[in-house]
Order: sequence, then structure tokens, then C-alpha cells
Amino acid sequence: MWIKEMGFSKALRTYRPYRPEVDAVVIDKDKIILIEGKILKVMDGISKLPVYRFLVRETPELDIYRTKKIEARLVTPHPPGWCERVAKEFDVTIDLFEPDWIKDYRQKQEKYWTTEERVERHKRRETLKGLGMK
Repeated sequence: MWIKEMGFSKALRTYRPYRPEVDAVVIDKDKIILIEGKILKVMDGISKLPVYRFLVRETPELDIYRTKKIEARLVTPHPPGWCERVAKEFDVTIDLFEPDWIKDYRQKQEKYWTTEERVERHKRRETLKGLGMK
């Protein structure tokens, strides 16, 4: 369908399933804002943003916005200590966002690796094994 509409080479440039994708793009009057959101894997988010900023200039869909300033923003509930220094170095703004549902999720994830939680998981496995389940 796209080949008929825009020709082979433009269709190929437009549809590339392997192409990296930022979580959100906001096109403002004066700038393009690239947004990557991460709850736990902050390193993944902050490391992708400089690459996405670079790729804006090569993205056919954004061709008409090439002259605009490009702003990169990482949205996360709890950045690690190193994150601010790295963000400053790579010109990335950090926006904190932590509604209650993210707080609950983070607490469960952090609790998972505690000694107490590992002991509880082991007890549950032993109980299931005793009942004949794997």
C-alpha cells in the first residue's frame, strides 16, 4: 500500500520495524521535545535520549521540523544518584513523576530482593513441593 502511495524508496524509509522509537514526541512552536519514561531501568532511558536526539535529523517524518531546537526529557519516579550528573552532561532534563500506583510498584520491586522476601519465596516453594506441585 505504501509503495503505491509514495514509491518504493520513501516507503522503505518510512516503514522500518527495526528503527528505534522514543516513548513520546511533542512538537512545540519553538522546539521538539523527546520524552523517554522509565520506572526502574533509568540507565536505559537516559542512554537512549542522546541517540534519539541525533536521529531526529535523519527521521523522514520529522523532516519539516529539522530547524527546531531538540529537547530531551527523562520521566522517572526516583533517579539514582549518578543520574543528575549524567543528565547534565548529555543535556537531558529529568522530570520526576511518581503517582501512588508507581510508588506501590517500586516498593514491591525493591522488596522482592530483600532477605526476608527471599526466605518467604523459599518457604512457598517448599510448601508447594510438599503438596506435590513443582
